[in-house]
Amino acid sequence: MSQSSKSIDDEDLLSFPISFLLLLTVLWVLFCAFIFTLLEDWSYGTSLYFTLISFTTIGFGDVLPSEYDYIVIVGFLLLIGLSLVSTVLTLVQEQIGALSTGIQGDIDREYKKALAEKADEGVFSQEHKKTKTTSANSVETADSSSQNQDVHHHSLDAVVSRMPLKERLLYRMMPKSTKKTACKRVTT
Repeated sequence: MSQSSKSIDDEDLLSFPISFLLLLTVLWVLFCAFIFTLLEDWSYGTSLYFTLISFTTIGFGDVLPSEYDYIVIVGFLLLIGLSLVSTVLTLVQEQIGALSTGIQGDIDREYKKALAEKADEGVFSQEHKKTKTTSANSVETADSSSQNQDVHHHSLDAVVSRMPLKERLLYRMMPKSTKKTACKRVTT
């Protein structure tokens, strides 16, 4: 798969309205809980508990359907609910992955922009003079390194701050290892 088609696929995935699917899943949970109150003579709270525990595949076994006449209906409702929940979770995971790959290009562009801004401010020209002299010591090199870290940090924060709300939330849900990879991308 070419880089441009992967980029287009990532953009399509990020633009998918997961909020609609999430709303549909919540409505399905509430609907199934209502149906279970009718079929099993449970309270709505018990039905909701059973529905949520079943859809998330936890299945403690403390609440079980007792009406075997309706077992096909129960199985059908649970199967659709499991499909919805797994689809939502998979889409969130895929969107986080697409955001991670998309952010790499943003980091590169932002880093170049931050370097250009710092060069315009004269930060790197003074640094460059310090490192060019033969008497440069390790303190100056450490100072240079800390200034580079400031640019890197500024770059990643700038990329994240300009993201739409949905993408910022996905970034916050990103695993630490993925965030660490993005930070390494900034520092290299």
